[in-house]
Amino acid sequence: RKQLINPGFGYNSIEVEGAMASVFQGMSRFPEALRDEIFEEIERVKREGISPRIFECARRSSYGGNITAFNYTEDIADNLQDDIMFGIDTFSLLKAAASVTVEEANELFRRQYDISNSSLSVVRRSKEA
Repeated sequence: RKQLINPGFGYNSIEVEGAMASVFQGMSRFPEALRDEIFEEIERVKREGISPRIFECARRSSYGGNITAFNYTEDIADNLQDDIMFGIDTFSLLKAAASVTVEEANELFRRQYDISNSSLSVVRRSKEA
């Protein structure tokens, strides 16, 4: 089996009012094969759902990360500024992380991940380099 990713591979999400994008990023010698693997996993999770055990680990991690954000004055100020700009309750994400269920997460996943709305951007090294 080909090694599709390197250790720097990661995930990020971009959220703006009315839109959200999931970004998988990193270096791969086989970007099309990697995209296909990601698509297969998305379709599997849509069919079978998120494992309740994995969901609970992720939920607790998210909650802990949100609590930790209140440890640093600079982070609190950044979060308050963002929340004011977007009209969000400062504690809404914390409340959601504490109470979300695996069923709600599965429903959201099925609605949000549509592989027909995806793109693949590949940056290749110049042959002159």
